[in-house]
Amino acid sequence: MTKLFKWCTLAGVFLMAGFFTACSTKDSGNNEKPEFNVANMDTTVVPGNDFFEYVNGGWLKKNKIPASKSAYGIFSKIRDHNQDILKEIVAEASDTSGQRDSIQTMVGDFI
Repeated sequence: MTKLFKWCTLAGVFLMAGFFTACSTKDSGNNEKPEFNVANMDTTVVPGNDFFEYVNGGWLKKNKIPASKSAYGIFSKIRDHNQDILKEIVAEASDTSGQRDSIQTMVGDFI
């Protein structure tokens, strides 16, 4: 088995795990559409002077760019959260002390 094939297979497992994790979240029953969150605005800034800071200033103050990254936004935050979930899934699958199903065995043995 080539190294590239192993990495592609592992990437596929991570993508599928992330997909099933996202699909398994329960709906709160709230049928409202997502709205713009005004709490992320910085209303102390004049919009005509710096519209970006006016709209995003609150979020930027609450979410500092980590030293290890050159940029950070909501999608980075979501990606980091999903990576943490995937690490937990892989750690559980590689734990041989309990009983594992066939998929957990394949993922755990692959790692």
